Amino acid sequence: MGIAQNVAEIGTAASVLHSLNHSTADLKAPKLHKPPLTTDALIAGGFVWTSRWIQTPEGKLSLAEPLPKAPGVYAFVRDGVALYVGIAASGLAARFSAYISPASKHRTAQRLHTRLVQALGTVPCLDILTAAPPNSRWNGWPVNACAGLEVGLIETYDLPWNFRGAGKRRSRSPTFRTVS
Repeated sequence: MGIAQNVAEIGTAASVLHSLNHSTADLKAPKLHKPPLTTDALIAGGFVWTSRWIQTPEGKLSLAEPLPKAPGVYAFVRDGVALYVGIAASGLAARFSAYISPASKHRTAQRLHTRLVQALGTVPCLDILTAAPPNSRWNGWPVNACAGLEVGLIETYDLPWNFRGAGKRRSRSPTFRTVS
């Protein structure tokens, strides 16, 4: 086989891959329907009402009750339905202070600060429910129960303010591209 024939075959294979990539690009995976996460389900699962987001007369975010300093999982709830679930690995009080005054480098805190202010423009408060499941071990390995709970809730329930989870995470699968 000569070099010209190899180049031609490679070009043909690349063309086929390019065609396949573009012909399947229009096919979208069916959108998974996930149920909402309700206050009743959170409480039945061990969450407790801890505080609520309110807006001061000056328009600043504030908490109705102080939050514990311990780590935990939390949910922002409006009208009995969770909008967001997160983890506070370094402690709930520290995590929530980042939402009240987000640093410019912390995009999630900035995004949620904006969402909270917008939501509090339409409702008087957003409830905050928290849980602090104990860590455990699996085959001798440490297991972070808070992290596992957060991921499980995001993957199972429709949480409109969360970006992670089925159907929301950016695809990391490789794409085939041809160089022209």
